[in-house]
Amino acid sequence: MLNISWLPLGWRQSRAVLLFGSMVGVFSFIILENKHVLPLTLTTFLFFSLVAFLLALYRPGWVFLLFVASIPLEVISVAPEVLGGVMLRPYQWLAVILLMAVAMRFVSGRLPFRLLQPRWFDVLPLLVALGGFLALLEAPVFAVSFKQALVVTSFVGVYFLGRIFFRTLFDVLQALPFFLVSSAVVLGYALWQNLRFLAEQESYQVMVGRPNATFAEADWLGMFVIVVLGAVSTLLFHFISQIVERGQNMVRSAGLVFMTLYLVSVYVILILTVARSAWLGASALFMTMIILSAWWYHGQKSRRSRMKITLFSCIMGASLLGAGVLVYDFHLSPFELGNRIQSTGSGLQNITVACENDRVLPERIATVDDLVALGCRHIDLKAVASEKEAGKFVQKILRDDPNVAIRRGIYEETFTLLKAHLFLGIGWGSASAFLGTDERGAGLNASNVLLEVWLGSGLIGMAAFVLWLGLIVYTSLRWYQETEEEGERLFVLFLFTTLAGMMVFNLFNSGILLGFFFLFLALGGLSLERWEEGRTKKEML
Repeated sequence: MLNISWLPLGWRQSRAVLLFGSMVGVFSFIILENKHVLPLTLTTFLFFSLVAFLLALYRPGWVFLLFVASIPLEVISVAPEVLGGVMLRPYQWLAVILLMAVAMRFVSGRLPFRLLQPRWFDVLPLLVALGGFLALLEAPVFAVSFKQALVVTSFVGVYFLGRIFFRTLFDVLQALPFFLVSSAVVLGYALWQNLRFLAEQESYQVMVGRPNATFAEADWLGMFVIVVLGAVSTLLFHFISQIVERGQNMVRSAGLVFMTLYLVSVYVILILTVARSAWLGASALFMTMIILSAWWYHGQKSRRSRMKITLFSCIMGASLLGAGVLVYDFHLSPFELGNRIQSTGSGLQNITVACENDRVLPERIATVDDLVALGCRHIDLKAVASEKEAGKFVQKILRDDPNVAIRRGIYEETFTLLKAHLFLGIGWGSASAFLGTDERGAGLNASNVLLEVWLGSGLIGMAAFVLWLGLIVYTSLRWYQETEEEGERLFVLFLFTTLAGMMVFNLFNSGILLGFFFLFLALGGLSLERWEEGRTKKEML
């Protein structure tokens, strides 16, 4: 379906041209956004929309690959300001154009592939979107919730676009290089942000010292990195398996070396996000990958089987260690990362304070407000030298992690809201009216994806969402158990472990209104479709 061999070159050259074009496109969007060239003027927007539409009519597969490459561009909008400040991301722009082109070619009877026949499970994302409109009956701010319900519907459109084009594993393999290339650009931009911050130059960061790249905040970048980590880890496992089976030298394997270097860069950005929920998600991904790999070779007591898992674990661990050394030795993060990791379990943060007098501080304080009575104040690590030069006494002290209290308050208020609006919820985007805002003035969410869906789409939407995810988990494990094809097992390995990582992340976040999340769930449609076809065959027998 994603045939790209009609360029006036060979197949490999054609793909290389499109890959290079997608990389330049993503890079250009980032530059244009930072230079305040975007959003486009109305004339420019209409011109490029027409060009993209004609290209989509000519070769819809090409435009879909460009759509996949643009999926990380979350904070970039191309819609002209005259359209009322509508946020139209590049991938949403291409999705609308592509759906229009596919519809036109279908109506004219010139669609080059068989259109998707929706299955019963495709109703589940529609129920999530429908629940958002039903929740408008109890939404405190109708206009905001109505707008957000339309946004959720657009993301459901991303899911169906993925379902249309991801019909086989070959289609997924065609799109994978475009995802990895654009991801490399985004990861490079995140590193550039931190380097600029450390050099005290404009870094375009939302949170000080934490890169967010093309996402609204560092946490969402962390969730995206989990998906990239899942793809790179799966490819790494594939290359290791090939090397062991063929008895090759690992150092001479270009694929293995490249994936290992890519993996190190992924870990570096994961560390720099300082997103503890993303760290937990990445840990869950690694553990489930080891468990499934062991299941893969269950019953095989050969030396090669043990070597594959051992080598994979060692390279994953060594890559993480190498990334940590790079971050530490080159001082890439202004945060005390060890303390950040420790606070995840203890609920205590070790902070740096500057005091007027050399005095003995208590072992622990509740908030930084307690420092005022002690004649001290909280300072950043980069300010230690200047504070000492100014004659201040710099010390360390433990404080209760403020995120714990914030999340506790959010969960308490969320459950209160759900008791009052159990069936319909309160509509998408309405939670901040009750939960308040953070220190940046951004509205707070439910800090849990299931609670967020319940508030936004009511009980119907939440039940559909849980069933949707549950079916992907069940069918992917069934597929993994039944198939003997290595390619299929590798795909399920990526699908299941990445979903596990994202859901652990989303136990503490509400990362749902993201294009890559719905495109990923479209991959789950392959697992669901295979399961449905198996059931149908059994019923016919």
